[in-house]
Amino acid sequence: MRKARLVKAARAFGLSKRGFPFMVLRSSRTPMGRIRSVARSEYFAHRPLLQRWALRALMTLAWPIGALLETRRNLRQAPADIRPSSPWESVRQGWQMWRLAMLHNVPPVEFNSYRLADKSRQHLAGDYFYWCEANLLRTLNTRRGASHSDVQDKARFADICQRHTLPCIPTLAVFREGRQDPSHTPFLPDQARLWVKDLHGSQGSGAQQWLREATGYRDINGQTLQPTALVEHWRQRDCIVQPWLHNHPTLAELSHGPLVTLRIVTGITLAGEVQVVAKLMMLFTDEHHGRRRPILCAINAETGKVTRSLTAKGDVVTHHPLTGKAITDLTIPHWQACVELVQRAHRQAFERFVFLGWDVAVTPDGPVLIETNAGWGCLFHQLIDDTALGDTPFATIALEHLEAYPCA
Repeated sequence: MRKARLVKAARAFGLSKRGFPFMVLRSSRTPMGRIRSVARSEYFAHRPLLQRWALRALMTLAWPIGALLETRRNLRQAPADIRPSSPWESVRQGWQMWRLAMLHNVPPVEFNSYRLADKSRQHLAGDYFYWCEANLLRTLNTRRGASHSDVQDKARFADICQRHTLPCIPTLAVFREGRQDPSHTPFLPDQARLWVKDLHGSQGSGAQQWLREATGYRDINGQTLQPTALVEHWRQRDCIVQPWLHNHPTLAELSHGPLVTLRIVTGITLAGEVQVVAKLMMLFTDEHHGRRRPILCAINAETGKVTRSLTAKGDVVTHHPLTGKAITDLTIPHWQACVELVQRAHRQAFERFVFLGWDVAVTPDGPVLIETNAGWGCLFHQLIDDTALGDTPFATIALEHLEAYPCA
């Protein structure tokens, strides 16, 4: 009797770790199927037992209704080329969207992004890695012993790079909790152009450039401050001050000023081999860097040539909207050096992170590391490459680590 109760309790505990109940078509036959199953298990796994049960019950009741509402909203917001053209077509496509949400737990917004309304693409639904599964990346890193502050703190990241002689943007000053970091020399700006961003931000948060003029330093909004006042302005936030980087001449002709950024995602195997998982180039259409949605450019891994360009909404772009320069077929300077740099950085300095998304600038002197990210935007990479992460080294690398460091 006691044994039966223990078995029931064990089953209850196992069920309670399942975060999203509506992944009916689970597949353990493929690496990606096993990864997605574990990712779902991890969604509420950090919660106490009773909370897991309560959240699971709430999700069971709410997800069908929430998915239906999201289906309705995304049908209306679908890109013009895949938007339903008739009421019957809306019903048919809505049913497909809701059905995949129930069977594969595909968020309706990503149904549109990956154009799963196309019947020839619906078999790929189980191969994509969705936003609601991204917590698995953090779990893998934590179980491997990674310290997330190594990449979240921009100053700490730069210090690690310098210790390993990796080319990165120099740090001019760091401000924390209302004062300048004492590990750096007291700073009074005199450079012609400066770049400032949040110390722990992401996606360009808090990014500003300051231009030196006769009357002081001016930002893009026209605010002008004297050097001493500028330092006091920086003390009001946690931020890092860096020199402005210049694009390689080939990219400068294209970019209209803002720094062109390469995002290269790497994964490291248990044996220490670093492989490229995904890659793209980001162009910004004005100097308000990071605040406007970028143009995303797919890159040929072998040649470094841009193969196609899209807006974040999936619209095709062939020329830069401000410079008029052709984007497609552009060959990125120093491409192989960029790949080798991020592979070396991952292997030598950040080996405890399973996957990292590296932001790299290509300057006249070669590639320079801007920062790296433990969360690196799966959607954009799968969108621009038109390739599910299940068809990249991501699946085999993640599964290898899951088997070595089981999450559940």
